[in-house]
Amino acid sequence: MDAGYNESERYKEFLRLLMANQHRIFGFIFALVPDMEAAEDLQQETMLVMWEKYREFKPGTNFAAWGIQIARNKCISIIMKKTGARWFLSAMKRWIT
Repeated sequence: MDAGYNESERYKEFLRLLMANQHRIFGFIFALVPDMEAAEDLQQETMLVMWEKYREFKPGTNFAAWGIQIARNKCISIIMKKTGARWFLSAMKRWIT
């Protein structure tokens, strides 16, 4: 993020981008984790990570794609913890091909 942003402007810009893209990010999460409560929890965790890493976001790039990448990593981490890496990797192979 631009060093010229003050915290208030940075927060407002983050919220604007998040509100414009949260449905796409949630749709991605829900496609991977089709349980509403778990998907909502993952969305909250994803948004927290997005805010923590917002200084790394490059203005003018695709905010939704950036958020989906963070959501993807969060989902993979949770799914692997809950189901084991072997099941997850075989499911991803089926999903990708």
